[in-house]
Amino acid sequence: MSKEKDAPELKDDFDGKVSQRVLNLAGKLQGMMKATNTGLITGMDNAYEENLPEGLTMKHVKLKDQYDRDMSCATRLAQGRVSIPLMEEHPNVTETTVEFQGGSATFGGTFYREHKVPDGKDSTKTVYGHHVSYYEAPIDSSKGAMRAIAQHLNSVAAKALGKEAVAS
Repeated sequence: MSKEKDAPELKDDFDGKVSQRVLNLAGKLQGMMKATNTGLITGMDNAYEENLPEGLTMKHVKLKDQYDRDMSCATRLAQGRVSIPLMEEHPNVTETTVEFQGGSATFGGTFYREHKVPDGKDSTKTVYGHHVSYYEAPIDSSKGAMRAIAQHLNSVAAKALGKEAVAS
């Protein structure tokens, strides 16, 4: 059986909610994917790099990634340096939070006066100045193209794999 017959045909009817760029990229990625009978999909090792838009190189991507890591580390350090004196002066302040936009991503963190962590001996110990950082890229599956794609795949899967498929 050919690869094309193994995969359900995905129609490109999204009422303009999915860009042609995304549809073309999906076609390229689908062509790279190899499904095993255990459910693992392989063939994607170089998918990101091989499909970068014209003019964007892995050097650019790595510079951006390094900048985001540096921004996260610097935010943690700066937040700690601001939080510790604040907490010394105001014992009722048990945590501080920071959040800001960086491009389309969100950087943030919470600095805790004290926090319980596992001690490696089936107990916990108190750590002072514990920090939790986060970096979130905006991928909202309830909106736009992601929602249209999810609804489309749900419909195709229901027909192929659901009760309708078994009955037919």
